[in-house]
Amino acid sequence: HKTSIKIKALILQSDEYYMNNKDVRNSIIESATAFFSKFGFQKTTMDEIAKNLHKAKGVLYYYFKSKEELYSEVLRKELDEVRSELTKIIDSDLSSLRKMESYFLMRFKLLNRATHYHETLRADFFEKYHFVQPVRDDFEKFDRNCLTHILNQGVKENMISINNIPAA
Repeated sequence: HKTSIKIKALILQSDEYYMNNKDVRNSIIESATAFFSKFGFQKTTMDEIAKNLHKAKGVLYYYFKSKEELYSEVLRKELDEVRSELTKIIDSDLSSLRKMESYFLMRFKLLNRATHYHETLRADFFEKYHFVQPVRDDFEKFDRNCLTHILNQGVKENMISINNIPAA
């Protein structure tokens, strides 16, 4: 009886450690990314992700309320990497036309590799899983802001003539 109490205490201490460790959240996201990439959203389970990490499923739910929330975070992280690369182009000293060309080429290249973003573009996925909409909206807003910046720069350089660039 005392042995089982000690084991339960050790399990609780172990779970406390995992729940307070900042690296755990990132390891969950990394593992989920691999599973979602290989099997897709529908066929991936929280059990599989937890087993892969050698953690109790409760640890995953401590950080993410649902599989949907975890998937949204995986998608957000993927798009943040795209955003980071595109921001480098926007912040560069290139002329507006070279910037636009570089932006679109890099955007297509990066989004072509963005597995989770592609999955959310499928009509059947989006119809069933509206939870990705805020992440998609956020990226689309970023994209519009970048394009507005490039167009405004082009107008200032007298390289582009536009009467009315809508605000992003």
